[in-house]
Amino acid sequence: MKLVCDKLKSKFEMVDLGTVSRFLGMVVLMDTNGHTISLTQEGYIDQVLERFSIASCKPVGTPMEKDKLGMKGGGNKPCDRTLYLQLIGSLGWIATGTWPEIAFTVSYLGRFNADPNDPHWLSAKPVLTYLAGRKKLRLSLGGEMRAGVCLAGFVDPDFASDTGTLKSTSGYVFLLGMGMIQWHSKRQALTATSTADVEVIMRASAIQDLVWFQNLIQEIIRSELPVSTLYNDNQASLSMFKDTAYKPHSKHLGVRVHLIREFIDDGREVTMDYCRTDHMVADELTKPLVLSKYTLFVRMCGLSS
Repeated sequence: MKLVCDKLKSKFEMVDLGTVSRFLGMVVLMDTNGHTISLTQEGYIDQVLERFSIASCKPVGTPMEKDKLGMKGGGNKPCDRTLYLQLIGSLGWIATGTWPEIAFTVSYLGRFNADPNDPHWLSAKPVLTYLAGRKKLRLSLGGEMRAGVCLAGFVDPDFASDTGTLKSTSGYVFLLGMGMIQWHSKRQALTATSTADVEVIMRASAIQDLVWFQNLIQEIIRSELPVSTLYNDNQASLSMFKDTAYKPHSKHLGVRVHLIREFIDDGREVTMDYCRTDHMVADELTKPLVLSKYTLFVRMCGLSS
């Protein structure tokens, strides 16, 4: 490593700043005894709270309430679009960096970027008050892995959850050991006509990303990982992918079904298994939850103060 660093410094006039401690608004904390790395954005969150004048506020328990779903663009008094975009952009970076529990809320509010109004602005500000109460949370990676390095994924959809377009929302997370390394919450581009279609669209995307991450990690550690497992909480969808009698009604879905079946039949990179709904980590990435479930989700994500 020293030889490579010396060659880089001589050729590109680089400076060795030592062990990383800050990176793009994130603070990196290393525990060599516990073999963990923790990421926190407390300082960046403080800057955002100060910027939007919410530094001193009463924290709330959840980033979004269930009754806020169903908002539409237009028809109300418009808010300051530039300020709204700045807020969503700041929240988006926090959600991307270390805060998976606000990923769905930020994704949902981002759907109104073209024409935000007062209800959207009033729904976005509580996310800041939620962050204010939990800004010390850290996303931890590593630790003692008794079974070795193992990659697992959790997928969950919410059928026709967008009341404006009746499109579904997909959510999935990837865990390396007990640490979350990837999370995804997004409204599907296609309008699915059944829960089976939603499952196919979501799992085809998740399984490809999971295999990509597995190959990346294997390149880094220079050894093979155990077969990754993709968990869901729908027994019917599992049988659908394993049952060759199921015939998709359209070509684009058929391609996805056969892609998933190829991975399952091969069995060398990824397999699929059932996970109870109360243990489904990705559930929070598709809809707002009550406080007790948010607390459970934070713990399952490997977030701690």
